[in-house]
Amino acid sequence: MVRIVQISDTHFSNTYHFDATAFGRGMDIVRKLPCDVAVHVGDVTEHGFEHEYQRARTELGEIESLMCTPGNHDARNVGYTLFEKYFGKPQKVYVTDTLACATFDSSIPDRNEGRIGKTDIKGMKRFLNDYSEYFTVVAFHHHLLPVPRSGRERGLLTDAGNVLKVILDYRADLVLSAHRHAFNVYRIEDTIVVNSATFSSYKTRAGDAPSFNYIYTKDGHVNVSRFDIGYETPHTEVRRRHYSTLVPAAARKFRIVQLSDTHFGDTSDFRSDVYEAAVQKINALAPDIVVHAGDVTHDGLTGSFVTAREQLARLPSPQLVVPGARDYMHLGSELFYDYFPADNITLGDVHFIWADSAKHDEQEGYIGRRQLKRIERQIDPEKMNVVVFHHHIVPVPYTRERDVIEDAGDVLKRLSGRVHLILNGNRHVSFSSIIDGTVISNSNTLSSRRVHGRYGNTFNVIDVLENNSVVISEVGATSGVHRVLGVYVPLLACPHETHLAKQAVSE
Repeated sequence: MVRIVQISDTHFSNTYHFDATAFGRGMDIVRKLPCDVAVHVGDVTEHGFEHEYQRARTELGEIESLMCTPGNHDARNVGYTLFEKYFGKPQKVYVTDTLACATFDSSIPDRNEGRIGKTDIKGMKRFLNDYSEYFTVVAFHHHLLPVPRSGRERGLLTDAGNVLKVILDYRADLVLSAHRHAFNVYRIEDTIVVNSATFSSYKTRAGDAPSFNYIYTKDGHVNVSRFDIGYETPHTEVRRRHYSTLVPAAARKFRIVQLSDTHFGDTSDFRSDVYEAAVQKINALAPDIVVHAGDVTHDGLTGSFVTAREQLARLPSPQLVVPGARDYMHLGSELFYDYFPADNITLGDVHFIWADSAKHDEQEGYIGRRQLKRIERQIDPEKMNVVVFHHHIVPVPYTRERDVIEDAGDVLKRLSGRVHLILNGNRHVSFSSIIDGTVISNSNTLSSRRVHGRYGNTFNVIDVLENNSVVISEVGATSGVHRVLGVYVPLLACPHETHLAKQAVSE
Protein backbone atom coordinates (compact mmCIF):
# COMPACT_ATOMS: atom_id res chain seq x y z
CA MET A 1 0.00 0.00 0.00
CA VAL A 2 1.14 3.54 -0.85
CA ARG A 3 -0.16 6.44 1.28
CA ILE A 4 0.27 10.09 0.31
CA VAL A 5 -0.92 13.36 1.84
CA GLN A 6 -1.35 16.10 -0.78
CA ILE A 7 -1.72 19.71 0.32
CA SER A 8 -1.30 22.98 -1.55
CA ASP A 9 -2.01 26.69 -1.65
CA THR A 10 -1.45 27.43 2.03
CA HIS A 11 -0.68 31.07 1.10
CA PHE A 12 1.12 31.96 4.33
CA SER A 13 0.97 35.72 4.85
CA ASN A 14 0.08 38.44 7.32
CA THR A 15 -2.85 39.48 5.12
CA TYR A 16 -6.46 38.33 4.81
CA HIS A 17 -5.46 35.62 2.32
CA PHE A 18 -4.23 33.21 5.00
CA ASP A 19 -6.80 31.38 7.13
CA ALA A 20 -4.88 30.43 10.28
CA THR A 21 -7.87 28.65 11.80
CA ALA A 22 -8.28 26.39 8.78
CA PHE A 23 -4.55 25.68 8.77
CA GLY A 24 -4.57 24.63 12.42
CA ARG A 25 -7.60 22.37 12.00
CA GLY A 26 -6.13 20.85 8.86
CA MET A 27 -2.85 20.09 10.56
CA ASP A 28 -4.70 18.34 13.39
CA ILE A 29 -6.12 15.91 10.80
CA VAL A 30 -2.87 15.50 8.86
CA ARG A 31 -0.94 14.52 12.01
CA LYS A 32 -3.26 11.55 12.56
CA LEU A 33 -2.96 10.12 9.03
CA PRO A 34 -0.29 7.48 8.36
CA CYS A 35 1.60 8.36 5.18
CA ASP A 36 4.73 7.46 3.25
CA VAL A 37 5.22 10.99 1.96
CA ALA A 38 3.46 14.34 2.26
CA VAL A 39 3.64 16.60 -0.80
CA HIS A 40 2.97 20.33 -0.73
CA VAL A 41 2.22 21.15 -4.37
CA GLY A 42 3.03 24.85 -4.27
CA ASP A 43 1.89 28.34 -3.32
CA VAL A 44 3.34 27.86 0.13
CA THR A 45 3.38 31.65 0.55
CA GLU A 46 1.26 34.51 -0.73
CA HIS A 47 3.93 37.00 -1.87
CA GLY A 48 7.22 35.11 -1.69
CA PHE A 49 8.37 37.31 1.23
CA GLU A 50 10.96 36.01 3.69
CA HIS A 51 8.77 36.36 6.78
CA GLU A 52 6.15 34.25 5.00
CA TYR A 53 8.73 31.55 4.23
CA GLN A 54 9.97 31.64 7.83
CA ARG A 55 6.50 31.05 9.20
CA ALA A 56 5.77 28.35 6.61
CA ARG A 57 8.96 26.48 7.44
CA THR A 58 8.10 26.51 11.16
CA GLU A 59 4.45 25.49 10.75
CA LEU A 60 5.01 22.86 8.04
CA GLY A 61 8.08 21.45 9.79
CA GLU A 62 5.78 19.28 11.92
CA ILE A 63 4.98 17.12 8.87
CA GLU A 64 7.34 14.18 8.44
CA SER A 65 8.66 13.18 4.99
CA LEU A 66 7.53 16.50 3.53
CA MET A 67 8.33 17.40 -0.09
CA CYS A 68 7.61 20.90 -1.40
CA THR A 69 7.54 22.40 -4.87
CA PRO A 70 7.05 26.13 -5.55
CA GLY A 71 3.97 27.74 -7.03
CA ASN A 72 3.52 31.00 -8.90
CA HIS A 73 3.00 32.97 -5.67
CA ASP A 74 6.23 31.57 -4.20
CA ALA A 75 8.20 32.88 -7.19
CA ARG A 76 7.02 36.46 -6.74
CA ASN A 77 9.41 39.14 -5.53
CA VAL A 78 12.39 36.85 -6.26
CA GLY A 79 10.88 34.42 -3.77
CA TYR A 80 12.21 31.46 -5.72
CA THR A 81 15.63 32.10 -4.15
CA LEU A 82 14.09 32.00 -0.67
CA PHE A 83 12.25 28.79 -1.50
CA GLU A 84 15.56 26.95 -1.81
CA LYS A 85 16.79 28.54 1.42
CA TYR A 86 13.85 27.21 3.44
CA PHE A 87 12.68 24.11 1.55
CA GLY A 88 15.64 23.02 -0.56
CA LYS A 89 15.80 22.51 -4.31
CA PRO A 90 12.43 22.30 -6.08
CA GLN A 91 13.53 19.21 -8.03
CA LYS A 92 13.68 16.35 -5.54
CA VAL A 93 13.21 12.58 -5.54
CA TYR A 94 11.95 10.57 -2.57
CA VAL A 95 12.01 6.75 -2.69
CA THR A 96 10.63 4.02 -0.41
CA ASP A 97 10.37 0.28 -1.02
CA THR A 98 7.34 0.74 -3.27
CA LEU A 99 7.07 4.46 -3.99
CA ALA A 100 9.12 6.92 -6.04
CA CYS A 101 8.03 10.56 -5.92
CA ALA A 102 9.60 13.47 -7.83
CA THR A 103 8.82 17.18 -7.61
CA PHE A 104 9.37 19.69 -10.42
CA ASP A 105 9.30 23.49 -10.52
CA SER A 106 6.55 24.82 -12.81
CA SER A 107 6.74 28.44 -11.63
CA ILE A 108 7.76 31.41 -13.77
CA PRO A 109 8.85 34.46 -11.74
CA ASP A 110 6.10 37.08 -11.44
CA ARG A 111 3.74 35.30 -13.85
CA ASN A 112 0.67 33.20 -13.16
CA GLU A 113 1.06 30.67 -15.95
CA GLY A 114 3.52 27.82 -15.56
CA ARG A 115 6.19 25.95 -17.48
CA ILE A 116 8.14 22.76 -16.78
CA GLY A 117 10.79 23.49 -19.42
CA LYS A 118 12.97 21.32 -21.62
CA THR A 119 15.54 20.48 -18.93
CA ASP A 120 12.98 19.28 -16.39
CA ILE A 121 11.02 17.39 -19.05
CA LYS A 122 14.21 15.42 -19.73
CA GLY A 123 14.60 14.93 -15.98
CA MET A 124 11.02 13.68 -15.78
CA LYS A 125 11.76 11.11 -18.49
CA ARG A 126 14.84 9.89 -16.61
CA PHE A 127 12.93 9.65 -13.34
CA LEU A 128 10.03 7.68 -14.82
CA ASN A 129 12.40 5.40 -16.70
CA ASP A 130 14.71 4.75 -13.73
CA TYR A 131 11.85 4.00 -11.32
CA SER A 132 9.46 2.25 -13.70
CA GLU A 133 9.11 -0.71 -11.28
CA TYR A 134 7.86 1.58 -8.50
CA PHE A 135 4.56 3.38 -7.98
CA THR A 136 5.68 6.64 -9.62
CA VAL A 137 4.40 10.05 -8.54
CA VAL A 138 5.13 13.30 -10.38
CA ALA A 139 4.26 16.57 -8.62
CA PHE A 140 4.26 20.19 -9.77
CA HIS A 141 2.11 23.21 -9.00
CA HIS A 142 0.28 24.15 -12.21
CA HIS A 143 -2.60 22.00 -13.42
CA LEU A 144 -1.97 19.60 -16.29
CA LEU A 145 -5.59 19.08 -17.36
CA PRO A 146 -8.52 21.52 -17.25
CA VAL A 147 -10.07 21.78 -13.78
CA PRO A 148 -13.87 22.06 -13.34
CA ARG A 149 -15.58 24.55 -11.03
CA SER A 150 -12.61 26.91 -11.15
CA GLY A 151 -13.75 29.68 -13.48
CA ARG A 152 -12.14 30.74 -16.74
CA GLU A 153 -9.37 28.40 -17.86
CA ARG A 154 -6.08 30.25 -17.32
CA GLY A 155 -2.71 29.97 -15.58
CA LEU A 156 -1.85 26.94 -17.67
CA LEU A 157 1.36 25.02 -18.13
CA THR A 158 2.47 26.49 -21.44
CA ASP A 159 4.18 23.19 -22.34
CA ALA A 160 1.36 21.02 -20.98
CA GLY A 161 1.11 19.00 -24.20
CA ASN A 162 4.73 17.89 -24.07
CA VAL A 163 4.53 17.17 -20.35
CA LEU A 164 1.38 15.10 -20.87
CA LYS A 165 3.06 13.12 -23.64
CA VAL A 166 5.96 12.18 -21.35
CA ILE A 167 3.62 11.21 -18.52
CA LEU A 168 1.57 8.98 -20.83
CA ASP A 169 4.51 7.52 -22.76
CA TYR A 170 6.37 6.60 -19.56
CA ARG A 171 3.17 5.59 -17.75
CA ALA A 172 3.42 7.63 -14.57
CA ASP A 173 1.03 6.24 -11.98
CA LEU A 174 0.03 9.50 -10.32
CA VAL A 175 0.30 13.22 -11.07
CA LEU A 176 -0.23 15.75 -8.27
CA SER A 177 -0.99 19.38 -9.12
CA ALA A 178 -2.89 22.34 -7.71
CA HIS A 179 -3.05 26.07 -8.62
CA ARG A 180 -6.80 26.42 -9.28
CA HIS A 181 -7.98 26.04 -5.65
CA ALA A 182 -10.35 23.27 -6.79
CA PHE A 183 -10.37 19.53 -6.14
CA ASN A 184 -10.55 17.17 -9.10
CA VAL A 185 -9.61 13.64 -10.17
CA TYR A 186 -9.15 12.38 -13.72
CA ARG A 187 -7.91 9.10 -15.09
CA ILE A 188 -6.16 9.60 -18.44
CA GLU A 189 -5.05 6.28 -19.88
CA ASP A 190 -3.05 4.61 -17.06
CA THR A 191 -2.35 7.80 -15.10
CA ILE A 192 -4.42 9.27 -12.26
CA VAL A 193 -4.27 13.09 -12.18
CA VAL A 194 -5.28 14.67 -8.86
CA ASN A 195 -5.76 18.37 -8.24
CA SER A 196 -5.86 19.68 -4.69
CA ALA A 197 -7.77 22.72 -3.51
CA THR A 198 -6.46 25.30 -1.05
CA PHE A 199 -5.43 24.13 2.43
CA SER A 200 -5.64 27.47 4.21
CA SER A 201 -6.60 30.32 1.90
CA TYR A 202 -9.83 32.28 2.07
CA LYS A 203 -9.98 32.09 -1.74
CA THR A 204 -12.16 29.02 -2.17
CA ARG A 205 -14.48 28.13 -5.06
CA ALA A 206 -18.28 28.32 -4.83
CA GLY A 207 -18.26 28.35 -1.03
CA ASP A 208 -16.12 25.20 -0.71
CA ALA A 209 -14.26 24.60 2.54
CA PRO A 210 -10.44 24.52 2.55
CA SER A 211 -9.31 20.95 2.01
CA PHE A 212 -6.47 18.51 1.33
CA ASN A 213 -6.21 15.06 -0.25
CA TYR A 214 -5.28 11.68 1.17
CA ILE A 215 -4.33 9.18 -1.52
CA TYR A 216 -3.77 5.48 -0.97
CA THR A 217 -3.62 2.35 -3.11
CA LYS A 218 -5.60 -0.79 -2.32
CA ASP A 219 -6.55 -3.91 -4.32
CA GLY A 220 -5.38 -2.45 -7.61
CA HIS A 221 -7.21 0.85 -7.13
CA VAL A 222 -6.12 4.39 -6.33
CA ASN A 223 -8.38 5.94 -3.68
CA VAL A 224 -8.45 9.73 -3.43
CA SER A 225 -10.10 11.15 -0.32
CA ARG A 226 -10.73 14.88 -0.06
CA PHE A 227 -10.80 16.03 3.56
CA ASP A 228 -12.86 19.21 3.86
CA ILE A 229 -11.42 21.02 6.86
CA GLY A 230 -14.14 21.52 9.45
CA TYR A 231 -16.14 18.49 8.30
CA GLU A 232 -15.79 14.93 9.56
CA THR A 233 -16.53 12.72 6.54
CA PRO A 234 -14.12 12.78 3.58
CA HIS A 235 -15.29 12.58 -0.03
CA THR A 236 -13.60 9.65 -1.81
CA GLU A 237 -13.13 8.90 -5.52
CA VAL A 238 -11.74 5.58 -6.76
CA ARG A 239 -9.87 4.81 -9.99
CA ARG A 240 -8.50 1.43 -11.09
CA ARG A 241 -4.74 1.60 -11.63
CA HIS A 242 -4.34 -0.25 -14.94
CA TYR A 243 -6.52 -1.51 -17.74
CA SER A 244 -5.37 -4.01 -20.34
CA THR A 245 -4.60 -2.54 -23.77
CA LEU A 246 -5.27 -5.90 -25.43
CA VAL A 247 -8.45 -5.80 -27.49
CA PRO A 248 -9.80 -8.99 -29.12
CA ALA A 249 -10.00 -8.95 -32.90
CA ALA A 250 -13.40 -7.95 -34.23
CA ALA A 251 -14.97 -6.82 -37.48
CA ARG A 252 -15.44 -3.13 -38.19
CA LYS A 253 -19.01 -1.88 -37.85
CA PHE A 254 -18.55 1.87 -38.40
CA ARG A 255 -15.89 4.17 -39.89
CA ILE A 256 -15.42 7.89 -39.28
CA VAL A 257 -13.02 10.07 -41.24
CA GLN A 258 -12.08 13.03 -39.04
CA LEU A 259 -10.42 16.00 -40.70
CA SER A 260 -9.97 19.64 -39.79
CA ASP A 261 -8.20 22.88 -40.57
CA THR A 262 -8.55 22.71 -44.35
CA HIS A 263 -8.18 26.51 -44.52
CA PHE A 264 -9.94 26.88 -47.87
CA GLY A 265 -9.38 30.32 -49.37
CA ASP A 266 -7.53 32.44 -51.87
CA THR A 267 -4.29 32.21 -49.94
CA SER A 268 -0.95 30.44 -50.12
CA ASP A 269 -1.74 28.77 -46.80
CA PHE A 270 -4.12 26.34 -48.58
CA ARG A 271 -2.34 23.51 -50.41
CA SER A 272 -4.59 22.44 -53.26
CA ASP A 273 -2.22 19.64 -54.33
CA VAL A 274 -2.41 18.06 -50.87
CA TYR A 275 -6.18 18.38 -50.79
CA GLU A 276 -6.48 16.69 -54.22
CA ALA A 277 -4.46 13.73 -52.93
CA ALA A 278 -6.49 13.60 -49.72
CA VAL A 279 -9.79 13.47 -51.62
CA GLN A 280 -8.67 10.29 -53.37
CA LYS A 281 -7.46 8.69 -50.11
CA ILE A 282 -10.65 9.54 -48.19
CA ASN A 283 -13.01 8.34 -50.92
CA ALA A 284 -11.09 5.06 -51.18
CA LEU A 285 -11.63 4.46 -47.44
CA ALA A 286 -15.43 4.56 -47.88
CA PRO A 287 -16.26 6.08 -44.49
CA ASP A 288 -19.78 6.02 -43.06
CA ILE A 289 -19.44 9.71 -42.20
CA VAL A 290 -16.94 12.54 -42.70
CA VAL A 291 -16.51 14.89 -39.73
CA HIS A 292 -14.85 18.26 -40.26
CA ALA A 293 -13.71 19.62 -36.88
CA GLY A 294 -13.46 23.28 -37.87
CA ASP A 295 -11.32 25.96 -39.51
CA VAL A 296 -13.00 25.04 -42.75
CA THR A 297 -11.92 28.36 -44.27
CA HIS A 298 -8.82 30.46 -43.80
CA ASP A 299 -10.53 33.82 -43.36
CA GLY A 300 -14.33 33.48 -43.04
CA LEU A 301 -14.96 35.31 -46.35
CA THR A 302 -17.76 34.51 -48.79
CA GLY A 303 -15.45 33.26 -51.55
CA SER A 304 -13.73 30.92 -49.10
CA PHE A 305 -17.05 29.43 -47.99
CA VAL A 306 -18.10 28.92 -51.62
CA THR A 307 -14.85 27.07 -52.31
CA ALA A 308 -15.22 25.05 -49.11
CA ARG A 309 -18.71 23.84 -49.97
CA GLU A 310 -17.68 22.91 -53.50
CA GLN A 311 -14.57 21.05 -52.36
CA LEU A 312 -16.16 19.20 -49.42
CA ALA A 313 -18.95 18.04 -51.76
CA ARG A 314 -16.29 15.83 -53.42
CA LEU A 315 -16.00 13.79 -50.20
CA PRO A 316 -18.45 11.10 -49.07
CA SER A 317 -21.69 11.98 -47.34
CA PRO A 318 -23.14 12.44 -44.81
CA GLN A 319 -20.91 15.14 -43.39
CA LEU A 320 -20.92 16.94 -40.07
CA VAL A 321 -19.08 20.28 -40.19
CA VAL A 322 -18.47 22.54 -37.17
CA PRO A 323 -17.02 26.07 -37.17
CA GLY A 324 -13.50 26.94 -36.08
CA ALA A 325 -11.92 30.21 -34.98
CA ARG A 326 -10.97 31.20 -38.54
CA ASP A 327 -14.48 30.52 -39.82
CA TYR A 328 -15.74 33.28 -37.52
CA MET A 329 -13.36 35.93 -38.81
CA HIS A 330 -14.91 38.92 -40.59
CA LEU A 331 -18.57 38.03 -41.30
CA GLY A 332 -17.92 34.32 -40.97
CA SER A 333 -20.04 33.90 -37.85
CA GLU A 334 -23.05 34.84 -40.00
CA LEU A 335 -21.98 33.22 -43.26
CA PHE A 336 -21.07 29.79 -41.88
CA TYR A 337 -24.69 28.72 -41.45
CA ASP A 338 -25.57 29.67 -45.03
CA TYR A 339 -23.25 26.90 -46.19
CA PHE A 340 -23.20 24.26 -43.43
CA PRO A 341 -26.11 23.18 -41.21
CA ALA A 342 -25.85 23.12 -37.42
CA ASP A 343 -27.46 19.71 -37.09
CA ASN A 344 -26.86 16.52 -35.15
CA ILE A 345 -26.63 13.31 -37.18
CA THR A 346 -27.66 9.81 -36.10
CA LEU A 347 -26.49 6.81 -38.11
CA GLY A 348 -27.63 3.48 -36.73
CA ASP A 349 -26.47 3.26 -33.12
CA VAL A 350 -23.98 6.16 -33.42
CA HIS A 351 -25.19 9.64 -32.46
CA PHE A 352 -23.15 12.72 -33.48
CA ILE A 353 -23.71 15.92 -31.49
CA TRP A 354 -22.79 19.20 -33.25
CA ALA A 355 -21.24 21.89 -31.04
CA ASP A 356 -19.80 25.36 -31.59
CA SER A 357 -16.65 26.37 -29.69
CA ALA A 358 -15.77 29.41 -31.83
CA LYS A 359 -16.11 33.09 -30.90
CA HIS A 360 -16.30 35.99 -33.32
CA ASP A 361 -12.81 37.24 -34.26
CA GLU A 362 -11.12 35.48 -31.33
CA GLN A 363 -8.74 32.55 -31.26
CA GLU A 364 -9.67 30.99 -27.92
CA GLY A 365 -12.77 28.87 -27.62
CA TYR A 366 -15.92 28.76 -25.51
CA ILE A 367 -18.76 26.27 -25.12
CA GLY A 368 -20.88 28.13 -22.59
CA ARG A 369 -23.27 26.97 -19.90
CA ARG A 370 -26.39 26.91 -22.07
CA GLN A 371 -24.76 25.03 -24.93
CA LEU A 372 -23.22 22.54 -22.51
CA LYS A 373 -26.66 21.87 -21.04
CA ARG A 374 -28.00 21.39 -24.58
CA ILE A 375 -25.25 18.86 -25.34
CA GLU A 376 -26.06 16.98 -22.14
CA ARG A 377 -29.76 16.89 -23.02
CA GLN A 378 -28.98 15.49 -26.46
CA ILE A 379 -26.89 12.57 -25.20
CA ASP A 380 -28.74 9.41 -26.20
CA PRO A 381 -28.28 6.72 -23.51
CA GLU A 382 -29.06 3.96 -26.03
CA LYS A 383 -26.39 4.94 -28.56
CA MET A 384 -22.68 5.63 -28.91
CA ASN A 385 -22.41 9.42 -28.50
CA VAL A 386 -19.82 11.47 -30.39
CA VAL A 387 -19.45 15.20 -29.61
CA VAL A 388 -17.69 17.40 -32.18
CA PHE A 389 -16.30 20.92 -31.70
CA HIS A 390 -13.20 22.71 -32.95
CA HIS A 391 -11.02 23.73 -30.00
CA HIS A 392 -8.90 21.16 -28.20
CA ILE A 393 -10.12 20.01 -24.80
CA VAL A 394 -6.84 18.50 -23.50
CA PRO A 395 -3.25 19.69 -24.07
CA VAL A 396 -1.72 18.66 -27.39
CA PRO A 397 1.97 17.65 -27.75
CA TYR A 398 4.43 19.75 -29.77
CA THR A 399 2.41 22.94 -29.25
CA ARG A 400 2.39 25.85 -26.83
CA GLU A 401 -0.76 25.59 -24.77
CA ARG A 402 -2.99 28.45 -25.93
CA ASP A 403 -6.28 29.15 -27.72
CA VAL A 404 -7.98 26.92 -25.17
CA ILE A 405 -11.66 26.61 -24.37
CA GLU A 406 -12.44 29.12 -21.62
CA ASP A 407 -14.64 26.64 -19.78
CA ALA A 408 -12.61 23.54 -20.65
CA GLY A 409 -12.66 22.19 -17.09
CA ASP A 410 -16.44 22.16 -16.82
CA VAL A 411 -16.87 20.80 -20.36
CA LEU A 412 -14.40 17.96 -19.87
CA LYS A 413 -15.75 16.99 -16.45
CA ARG A 414 -19.39 16.95 -17.51
CA LEU A 415 -18.80 15.03 -20.74
CA SER A 416 -16.10 12.54 -19.72
CA GLY A 417 -17.62 9.24 -18.74
CA ARG A 418 -20.92 10.23 -20.39
CA VAL A 419 -20.02 10.41 -24.09
CA HIS A 420 -17.87 7.93 -25.95
CA LEU A 421 -15.85 10.21 -28.22
CA ILE A 422 -14.95 13.91 -28.41
CA LEU A 423 -13.51 15.05 -31.76
CA ASN A 424 -11.48 18.28 -32.04
CA GLY A 425 -9.01 20.07 -34.32
CA ASN A 426 -7.38 23.50 -33.82
CA ARG A 427 -3.71 22.80 -33.05
CA HIS A 428 -2.62 21.13 -36.32
CA VAL A 429 -1.39 18.01 -34.51
CA SER A 430 -2.94 14.53 -34.37
CA PHE A 431 -3.30 13.16 -30.86
CA SER A 432 -5.61 10.83 -28.96
CA SER A 433 -6.16 9.66 -25.40
CA ILE A 434 -8.92 8.38 -23.12
CA ILE A 435 -10.11 10.23 -20.00
CA ASP A 436 -12.47 8.56 -17.55
CA GLY A 437 -13.79 6.36 -20.33
CA THR A 438 -14.19 9.05 -23.01
CA VAL A 439 -11.92 8.90 -26.05
CA ILE A 440 -10.47 12.24 -27.17
CA SER A 441 -9.31 12.55 -30.80
CA ASN A 442 -7.51 15.59 -32.20
CA SER A 443 -6.92 15.86 -35.93
CA ASN A 444 -4.05 17.55 -37.75
CA THR A 445 -4.52 20.06 -40.55
CA LEU A 446 -5.57 18.39 -43.79
CA SER A 447 -4.36 21.02 -46.24
CA SER A 448 -2.68 23.99 -44.55
CA ARG A 449 1.03 24.69 -44.93
CA ARG A 450 1.29 25.27 -41.18
CA VAL A 451 1.83 21.69 -40.07
CA HIS A 452 2.95 21.27 -36.44
CA GLY A 453 3.02 17.48 -36.40
CA ARG A 454 5.86 15.26 -37.59
CA TYR A 455 4.09 13.47 -40.45
CA GLY A 456 2.95 16.21 -42.82
CA ASN A 457 -0.70 16.89 -43.61
CA THR A 458 -2.93 14.13 -42.27
CA PHE A 459 -6.44 13.14 -41.27
CA ASN A 460 -7.74 10.62 -38.73
CA VAL A 461 -9.62 7.40 -39.38
CA ILE A 462 -11.71 6.17 -36.45
CA ASP A 463 -12.92 2.59 -36.71
CA VAL A 464 -15.56 1.36 -34.26
CA LEU A 465 -15.43 -2.44 -34.03
CA GLU A 466 -18.21 -4.90 -33.32
CA ASN A 467 -16.91 -5.34 -29.75
CA ASN A 468 -17.26 -1.53 -29.30
CA SER A 469 -13.53 -0.92 -29.14
CA VAL A 470 -12.20 2.11 -31.04
CA VAL A 471 -9.10 2.21 -33.24
CA ILE A 472 -7.78 5.66 -34.21
CA SER A 473 -5.21 6.02 -37.00
CA GLU A 474 -3.50 9.04 -38.52
CA VAL A 475 -3.33 8.82 -42.32
CA GLY A 476 -0.97 10.79 -44.55
CA ALA A 477 -2.91 13.03 -46.95
CA THR A 478 -0.46 12.41 -49.77
CA SER A 479 1.33 9.22 -48.72
CA GLY A 480 -1.68 7.29 -47.45
CA VAL A 481 0.51 5.78 -44.73
CA HIS A 482 -1.44 4.76 -41.62
CA ARG A 483 -0.05 5.33 -38.11
CA VAL A 484 -2.07 3.99 -35.19
CA LEU A 485 -2.65 6.66 -32.54
CA GLY A 486 -4.48 4.44 -30.08
CA VAL A 487 -6.76 1.50 -29.41
CA TYR A 488 -9.40 2.14 -26.78
CA VAL A 489 -12.39 0.55 -25.08
CA PRO A 490 -14.76 3.33 -24.00
CA LEU A 491 -16.26 2.28 -20.69
CA LEU A 492 -19.66 3.31 -21.95
CA ALA A 493 -19.23 1.62 -25.30
CA CYS A 494 -22.71 0.17 -24.91
CA PRO A 495 -24.76 1.54 -21.99
CA HIS A 496 -26.27 -1.77 -20.92
CA GLU A 497 -22.82 -3.41 -21.09
CA THR A 498 -20.97 -0.83 -18.98
CA HIS A 499 -20.31 -3.17 -16.07
CA LEU A 500 -19.22 -5.99 -18.37
CA ALA A 501 -16.95 -3.66 -20.33
CA LYS A 502 -15.21 -2.59 -17.11
CA GLN A 503 -14.64 -6.19 -16.15
CA ALA A 504 -13.46 -7.21 -19.59
CA VAL A 505 -10.66 -4.67 -19.77
CA SER A 506 -9.53 -4.69 -16.14
CA GLU A 507 -6.53 -6.56 -14.83
